[in-house]
Order: sequence, then C-alpha cells, then structure tokens
Amino acid sequence: MIPFEMLKKKKVKICDLLSIIIFIVLLLMGFLLVLSPWLKEAVIKKEIEKYSIVSFSKEEIQDNVDNKKPFAENASIEAPDFLKVLVNISSVKREDVIGAIVIGGNIVSIPILHGTNTQNLLVGATTVKNDQVMGKGNYVLAGHHMRDDSLLFGPLLKIEKGTYIHITNKRQIFTYKVKAKKIVQETDVSVLEDTGSPELTLITCDVTGIDTDKRVIITAELVDTSDNSNQAEFEGKYGYGMSTDPSWHSNITYFLWVSLVVGLPCVLVFIMLIIKRRKDEGR
Repeated sequence: MIPFEMLKKKKVKICDLLSIIIFIVLLLMGFLLVLSPWLKEAVIKKEIEKYSIVSFSKEEIQDNVDNKKPFAENASIEAPDFLKVLVNISSVKREDVIGAIVIGGNIVSIPILHGTNTQNLLVGATTVKNDQVMGKGNYVLAGHHMRDDSLLFGPLLKIEKGTYIHITNKRQIFTYKVKAKKIVQETDVSVLEDTGSPELTLITCDVTGIDTDKRVIITAELVDTSDNSNQAEFEGKYGYGMSTDPSWHSNITYFLWVSLVVGLPCVLVFIMLIIKRRKDEGR
C-alpha cells in the first residue's frame, strides 16, 4: 500500500500544478484581452499588404472580374472583433480581388474585393451590388472603420469635398471628385440606387468600437478616365506605392505582438516551475 504521506504529497503536487495552469491560462486570457485590438490590427495590416494589387497581374485581375460569382447582397456581417478576425481573415480569396482604391495620395490605399462579406471587409473595400461596373452608374463600396482610423475606410471621416479618389482594375484608372459627405441611418438604401451619371459611393460606420446604426456616406462624381497600361506611372502619379511585401514596421509590430503573446506565457511557466521546484525542495 502507498503510505498516506506519499499520497498527501502527490495530491499537493497535483493541486499546485493545476493552480499554475489555471493562473497561466487566466493571465494569458487577460493579456490577450488587453492586447487584442493592437494584435488584431497588426494581422489586418499584414493581410492588406498581402492582397495589394501590385502583386496581381492585369490578366489575373481581368480573370477575377470575368469570373465573378453572385453573392448575397444583404448578407449578415460579423463585427471585426479579435476572434472573428482570426477565424475569418484566412478565408479571403485572391480571386475576389478585382481592383484597388486610392484616396488623396495614399490616405487610403487598399484592394477592392467582389462581394461584401465578413472576410472581404477585413482586407479592403467591397462591392455592395452584383451588377456594378467600374466607371459606370453608381459604383458602391463598403469598408470597415477600425480603432486605428488609418486602417481600411477609417480615413473617410476626414475626407473633404473636392478630394480626388482613384479606382483601378489595372487596365483603366477612374478618377472621381468628392462632391458630398453625409451621415445616414443604416436602413437608408437610397444611397445604393443607380444614378444617371457615373458616380462613386463609399460607405462606412460613423464611429468605431460600438454598435452603431449610422453610416458615413461619401459621394463623388467621375471626372476622368485614363489608361493604366503602366503600373509604375500610376504609382508615381497617384502615390499608390504599396509593396508586394509587408513593410518593415508592419513586420516588426506583428513579430513583437506574437512574441509577447506566445513568449510571455512560456516565461511565466518557466518561472512558476522554478518556484514550485524550490518549494518541493524545501519540504
């Protein structure tokens, strides 16, 4: 039979181990909760660069445009919280990238994706209607407004009348000039209606971090259409200079957050094991 004292010591060791595990799990959850907004945005920035139109050929973009599949125009969109971002961002498809939008010399510089859904909204501007065509009618794009207001469509809140907006499918560049900015109820579908002349409509939330029923609407009129046969010329003319590789600061930010989230628990485990070992030696 196992002596009572040995059983008691074994039970104490198991309780100590469980306490350490619970402590580490709770601590990790706390750190993730605190750091999640920054980690989430670091992941989004990295993915936006991954889908930069610079990494697409004209032929690939054209193929994506020609093979667009119908999407549900009133699909339910999940809020971009930390877990939703991690779960959905890997579902973005290259074949959904059909162009890019540039505002005011790189204030906004993100891909345009076919279809407004949870995953596409995490990396760019999304088309709202199935039948819309660049440079024709009312071309409507939606985008998220994040805590970091330099991400995605956050900068729209600072856009003023007269700002130039450029969209491209790598074959043509369509230049629009902002004529109005307003805030409407999310139920106001009149902003989606077609127009007699070519216009661009951009939609985002009026605030970030809380559930809101209002939307910021930017409307712009088409003022120029030009050939986009030279990508380098487009970058020089409109300031669209996103690299195909993630920028050094984006990589560093991403590395630091991942190291903190993964490395900190490991350090804590190591420290707790040392403390436990010393406690055992002192018994």
